[in-house]
Amino acid sequence: MAEKLFRPNALGLSCVENYTLSILEKHFSDLSCLFCISYLRGHYLLSKIIEDGLSLKNFSLLTRVHEVAFENLSLLYLSSYDEVEITGIWGRMKVEKDNTYYLIKVNPSFVSKSFNVALERDDHYICYWFNDGKNNVFNDYPYRLAQFSEYEISTAYNENIIVFEIIKEVDETTKSKAKQLFYNHVSQLDSQTNIENFEKITLEQIKEFLVIYKRILHRTLLYCSSLAADASLMSQNLHAVDNLLTKIKVNELRRKEIVFTEDITDILHKDQMIYKTVQQAAKECELLYA
Repeated sequence: MAEKLFRPNALGLSCVENYTLSILEKHFSDLSCLFCISYLRGHYLLSKIIEDGLSLKNFSLLTRVHEVAFENLSLLYLSSYDEVEITGIWGRMKVEKDNTYYLIKVNPSFVSKSFNVALERDDHYICYWFNDGKNNVFNDYPYRLAQFSEYEISTAYNENIIVFEIIKEVDETTKSKAKQLFYNHVSQLDSQTNIENFEKITLEQIKEFLVIYKRILHRTLLYCSSLAADASLMSQNLHAVDNLLTKIKVNELRRKEIVFTEDITDILHKDQMIYKTVQQAAKECELLYA
């Protein structure tokens, strides 16, 4: 039963985004509209990593997909409860509803102990739903489906619960709203391509860039493909990113210190062409709803 409920989704920029995408994938056949404001220019992203210390842990450059689904596309209802006593809402949580899930913030030690993994972030959520008389838990990383007792979950609880309720399906109105959002987002993108201190880039900064950029580009590819835009350049750059990540991993195993600035330059050059493709797709969206 549990294996049919969720599939892992690695396109999120946080565990809550991963849960959002996994949950909605269970209910919707097409999630591409959630990525309508996911694109960022590669130069801009890298400059924020170099100059401001941006990382996946503190990423804040895009509206989260669950916020897009809630605030912009009206696909779901979100409510967040800070410092609420979990014992006070167990009754509500133990009502079987196919459209309602609970993201429960837990202590990292619970995840480390239960799933034998060390977390990079101090804030982590598990996805909870009650089904067939069981307390079911979905963990995004590592991907696990499990059952825990009320006592185990209550003990791990870390003072925040997000209630996630799906209220409608993706329809033509949703897609039209997404196109407007896409055009507005792209028209506001920074056109600058200069990066200060590019020669001083570190390997850690390159890895941070590749991990974030890969997810952003994949999300943009999915959305542009839904608009019938040419996504071949995006596919090529995704392949280049994967190749560079592999190259870095191999060199780390061999304990070689190489910065790979030429590879990054090539990826950024492709991204300049991708930006033009995204701009063209956005202009066509403007014509559709103008």
